Amino acid sequence: MNSNVAIIMPHLNSSLFFRLFITFFLAIPSLHLTGQVQYINFRHYSLSDGLSSYKVVKVLQDRFGFMWVATQDGLNRFDGKGIIIYNKSAGEKHLLLGSDITDMLEDTSRNILWVISSYGGLNGIDLKTGVVKYAMSVDDSASRFTNRWLKTLIQNKDELWIGTFDGITVYNIREGRFKTTVSIPFQRSSNSNNEFDINLFHQDEFGRIWAFVANYGMVIYSGHDNSVLLSHPLAELRFPTGFIAKRVSGCKNISPQQILLATHKGIKKISYDKSGLISVPEEMMSGTDGKAIRYLNFDSEGNLWIATNEGLYRNFVKEGTMSSVEDVNIVDQKKWISSVNDIFFDRHNNLWLGTLQGFAVATRTHSPFLHYFQSADLKEKISRAFFIFPYNDSVEYVCAEDGFYRVDNTKKNIQRLKGGPFWFMFRHKDGNLFLGTDNRLFSFQPPDQFIDIEKIYPELSPISHEFIMGAVNWNDSLVYMGSKVGNGIYEWNYKRRILAKLDSHSSVPLKNGIVNSIYKDKRNRIWILSNNSFAVYNPHNYQLDNYELTNPETGQPLTFFFDMCEASGSYWLASYGSGIIQMDDNLRIKNIISTNQGMANAGLYKIFPVNDTLLFCTSNNGLSKINIRNSSVANYFQSDGLHSNAFEELCGTVYKGKIYAGGPDGFTIIDPKYITTNTIAPELYINNIVIETQSGRQELSDLQMKSATLPRNLLQATIYFSALNYTNPERTTYAYRIKGQQEEWVNLGTQNFVNLIGLKPDTYTLQVKAINEDSYASEIKEIQLIFLPKWYQTFWFKALAVLLALGIIYFVYKVRINQLKKEREIRTHLASDLHDDLGSTLNSVKVYANMALLEKENHSYLEKVKESTQEAITGVRDIIWVLDDKKDLLDHLLTRIKAFAAPLCEAHHINFQQQINDSLLNYKLGKEEKRNLYMIIKEAVNNSVKYAKGNSIYLTIEHTQNKLTIKLADDGIGFEKDKITEGNGLKNIMNRAIEIGYKATIISQPGHGTTIQLEKN
Repeated sequence: MNSNVAIIMPHLNSSLFFRLFITFFLAIPSLHLTGQVQYINFRHYSLSDGLSSYKVVKVLQDRFGFMWVATQDGLNRFDGKGIIIYNKSAGEKHLLLGSDITDMLEDTSRNILWVISSYGGLNGIDLKTGVVKYAMSVDDSASRFTNRWLKTLIQNKDELWIGTFDGITVYNIREGRFKTTVSIPFQRSSNSNNEFDINLFHQDEFGRIWAFVANYGMVIYSGHDNSVLLSHPLAELRFPTGFIAKRVSGCKNISPQQILLATHKGIKKISYDKSGLISVPEEMMSGTDGKAIRYLNFDSEGNLWIATNEGLYRNFVKEGTMSSVEDVNIVDQKKWISSVNDIFFDRHNNLWLGTLQGFAVATRTHSPFLHYFQSADLKEKISRAFFIFPYNDSVEYVCAEDGFYRVDNTKKNIQRLKGGPFWFMFRHKDGNLFLGTDNRLFSFQPPDQFIDIEKIYPELSPISHEFIMGAVNWNDSLVYMGSKVGNGIYEWNYKRRILAKLDSHSSVPLKNGIVNSIYKDKRNRIWILSNNSFAVYNPHNYQLDNYELTNPETGQPLTFFFDMCEASGSYWLASYGSGIIQMDDNLRIKNIISTNQGMANAGLYKIFPVNDTLLFCTSNNGLSKINIRNSSVANYFQSDGLHSNAFEELCGTVYKGKIYAGGPDGFTIIDPKYITTNTIAPELYINNIVIETQSGRQELSDLQMKSATLPRNLLQATIYFSALNYTNPERTTYAYRIKGQQEEWVNLGTQNFVNLIGLKPDTYTLQVKAINEDSYASEIKEIQLIFLPKWYQTFWFKALAVLLALGIIYFVYKVRINQLKKEREIRTHLASDLHDDLGSTLNSVKVYANMALLEKENHSYLEKVKESTQEAITGVRDIIWVLDDKKDLLDHLLTRIKAFAAPLCEAHHINFQQQINDSLLNYKLGKEEKRNLYMIIKEAVNNSVKYAKGNSIYLTIEHTQNKLTIKLADDGIGFEKDKITEGNGLKNIMNRAIEIGYKATIISQPGHGTTIQLEKN
C-alpha cells in the first residue's frame, strides 16, 4: 500500500457529517492545544452499590431500555434502581457458564442477549424474562471453540462470530450448531506466542467482517460465505515500530467508508471502499501519536469522545474545539476518568463509562453544579462554609468554620489565609472589604492583609468587636449593618463619619434586636429580618414598621426569617420551618410554598430570584427550584453535584447570574442556564410477580406480561415494576390503582412494588404509572390478575357446606326432640311422684283433719296432720332439688341423702355412715339419674329403719373398672328372698334402677343384714 495514495471518495462530499469531520481533524493539531475543561456530574456505581465487580469491560442498552454491564465477575442488569447479577454463583435463572465476561451483543430479532466469558462459554439471555436460555460451554466437545479464552463477539445475520485467543469460531443460531473454523491467512509466528489473538471485530456497510488479529494485522471476511476477502499485515496498516501488543482497542465509523482505529499508540484514520483499503496514513491522528487510546465513541451530535490513560476528552466537531472532561463529584476522579474501558451513549444520549472502578453515568454534558471542598493537592479542606464572597470570575473568598479561604475555581486551588471562624464579608462603596468573626471586624486587603477596622474607620470603633451578620449600601454615604447578638441595626454615614444605632430603645423602636439578614428593596426601603418578626425601615422619612406574621390557615405564628427577595411583583420571605411566604405590595400573605407543594425541606435559608420567573432556595436538606408561574418545584441534592445536602443560613449570594451557596463540605457554584427540566418520562415495565403460597414461593417474569393467574392457595402476591430513569432514579415515584374499583391513584413514593393480599376471587386490572423528578409521568401500564378461588371458596365446597349445615340443623333438631322427650318423661315421672306421693300424703292430711274435727278431744289426729304435712314439704323440696341444674354432682346427692337419712337414723338410734373417694365428688349425674338414685336410696333407708332392726346403715360409693357402684348395707336381721313376698318398695327399686341404666342386686340372709347394690351398666 502506497503511503501517498489519496483518499478517493467523491461521493461522500454530500455528507455534512463527513465534511465537518474532515474540517475538524485538519483544524485541531493536538489534544493539548486546548485548556478548556468540561465539568460533568457523574453518578458512580461500584461494589458498594451492588455491582458484581469493579472492573467493567462493556456497557450496553437493550431494546427495552435496561442497561447491561459486563464485568470480570459477572454480568449486571441495571434499571437505575437495582442490579441483578448473572454469573457462575447465581441462581438457576441467572446462572452463566463463566463469570469473566469479555463481550456481549443484542440479538434484536430473537430478543436474546448473547454473552461470552473467558474459559466459560456462550450464553443467551431472554431479554423479556431475564432468564438464561442458552448455554454452550467451552468444555463441551460439540462446541468446537478454537480456544477456551473467548474475547470478542459480533453477529452476522444468523451467525455469531466469536473471537478467541487462537482463532475464530462461528455459531449458527438458527441451526443450533458450530460451523467449520474460519481460517486465518497469516503465517504463525513464534514471536507472537504462536497464537492468533482475535481481540476486535467490526462490520462495515458492505456486510463484511473485519477481524483484528493482535501482533499480525487485519483480515476482511465475506459476510456471505465466511471466506477471506482481504488481509493486511501490520506493516500495511502502518503502525509505528515497537508497537507494544500491536492491537486495536476500538473501531468506529466516522462516515461511510472511513473508520477510526483506537490503538495503544494513538488513533489511526483509514479510508476504504468495496474493493479494499484506499488510504492508510503512516502517522496517527494529530495529537494522539504515542498515546494509549483505551476507547473512542461518538455521541448523537457527532462529537468524538476519547478515553486515554491520561483522561477523558471530548472533541466538539461543529465548534472545532476540544476539551478535557472532569468529574465534579469525586475528589479522586482521575481513577475513574483515566481507566475507561468503554464509552457508551444510550438512546437519550446519556454518557456511560465502563471503568476499572465501576461504571458511571452522566445525564448532562455540562454540570450546572460545580462544588469546591478540597484543593487539587488535597492539602486544604473547607469543612463548613458560613459565607461566600465572589471577588471576581475566578476567585472566591470563603468565611468558614475553621478559617478564611481564598479559592481559585479555575485551578481548584484552595488556600487558607487565616484561622477562624469567620462569619461575614462585605464590600464597601470605597472598595474596601469588611470581614467579620463573631467578635472582631477587619478590613481585608488582598492578597492577605487583615487590618483592624477601627484603624481605617475610627468611627466604627464602638462596633469593632460586634458580631455583624449582614450589611447593605443604601446610597453613596449610608451603610446599614445588623447585629446577631441583639443590638439591632447600625447606621453608618461614611462621608460624615457618624455611627448611629436603631434598636428597641430608639425613638423609632425596633421590635427585635437580633438581626438575621438585611435587604434593600426596589423602593430603597431596608428590611430587617429577625427571629419572630421583621421590620421595614424607610431612611427617607425615618418611618419603621414592625410585622409579625401568622399562617392564615392554621393561625400559627411564622418565625425565623433568614432571607427575602422580590420577583414577579411579590415579596418572597424565607421562614425557617414554614417555607416560602409570598406577600403582595401591602405585605398581605398570598401563598405559602412548603413541603406539601414538593419542596425538599421547610428549613429554608437563602432565596435567589432568576429571570423574574424562578426562585432558588437553599435549605437544611437540598436546593429547591420554584417556578413562580405554575408553582412547580424541582429539588436537587448532593447526588446531582451539590457540595452537600445541607446549607448554612448566610452562605449564599448571586454574582453575574451564578448562584454561590455553601455549607458543610464546601460550597457550590450554580449556573441556572445549565439546569434543565427532564421532559423524558420513565419507561415503565411490570417485570416480576412474586407469589407466596403455603407450599412455597414462585416468580413470574416477563417484560411483556399482560396477565397472570394466581393460585388458589395464594397468601400474598407482590408485583414489581421498573421505571427506567437514569437522570434521577432515586427520585422516581410510583402510583397504582385497581381499574374499576379505585378512581384515585395510590401513591407509593419511591417504592417500586405493591403487595396484594385479601382480594376475593375475581379478575382485576392493575394499573401502574411512574413519575420522574420533574413530574413527567410514564404511560400507564396494565396487567390483568386472575385470583382463583381458594378451596373453601369453590362451588363444590359451598354446596358441601350447605349440605353439612342442613345435616347439622337436622342433627340439632333430632337432639332437641330427644331432649324434649326426656324432659317430658321427667315431667311425667315428677307428675306421677306428685300424684302418688304428694297426692296421697295430702289426702291423708285431709282425712286426719276431718277426724280431728269430729273428735276434737283426740289430739293424735293433729299429730298425724303435722307428720303428713312435713312429708309433703319434704317431697316438694326433693322435686325442686331434682330440677336444680346447679346440683347435679354426686357430692350434691350425698349431701341430700345425709340431710334425709341422718336425722331419721338418729331418731331410731341407728348409726348412719357414708364412705366415698374425694375424686368422685365432682362426678356429674343426669337429672333422671340423680332423681332415681335419690329415690332408691331413700326407699332403701326407710326399709332398713322400718324392718331391719339393726344398729348401723352404711352407704358406700366406688368407681371400679370404669363403673360407678353404689352399696347400701345394714346389719339388721336380714331375710330370705325366696320366702318373702316382694312388695312395692323392692319393685320400685328394681324398676328405677333399670330406667337409669343401672343393675340392682339385693343380697340378704337371716341374721346377716341386707345389702342393696347398684352398678352402672
